Amino acid sequence: MKITGLHVRYLKIPRTSTLITSYGSEQSAPTLLIQLDTDEGLIGYGQVSVDAPFYGETAEGMTANITKHIAPALMGEDPLNITHLNQKMRKALPHHWCSYSGVDMALWDLKGKALGVPIYQLLGGKVRDGVDLMGFVHLDEPEKMAAAATKTLDEHGFSVLKMKIGLEPEDDLKRYRAVAKAVEGRAVLQVDGNTGYTISQALP
Repeated sequence: MKITGLHVRYLKIPRTSTLITSYGSEQSAPTLLIQLDTDEGLIGYGQVSVDAPFYGETAEGMTANITKHIAPALMGEDPLNITHLNQKMRKALPHHWCSYSGVDMALWDLKGKALGVPIYQLLGGKVRDGVDLMGFVHLDEPEKMAAAATKTLDEHGFSVLKMKIGLEPEDDLKRYRAVAKAVEGRAVLQVDGNTGYTISQALP
């Protein structure tokens, strides 16, 4: 089996609600979809987040990197030799980890399909039956965040809730207190400030 094509498609996946963080607000989830074609008709898919500038590489940059540098290095190669192909990617374009990641994912997807096994079998086998999901509380006024947390737990019963902070420490404390009171021990709270505080603000 040989690699015959490597295609990149830019997508903006609509969010069910606007994501607000210390970086700003976003109504979609931008991503690159990677498609890896072979001469036997098998196709591998990969994906990489491209929410510039937070992931180090832009969508435009990664598209050019993959199309102009990585794809030519992989054409005609056996897609099952993943370690070898990762070495070729790094040689063709050193230190561009985001650009590699979607292609690497597509290689694993393709190998699993070729061998007829899930990827976890290729990586050492199953160690658990599933992965617990985390609920999410969007950044808003304290009362609205508390209500959203309660609704999320009532509907889905998550054991962990992730809530956004990172704007103003005093306001964020109010948000945390409101959500913690609403949750009342039903779930663990994880707060995510997205590097929104200075060192002096973060220190107690």
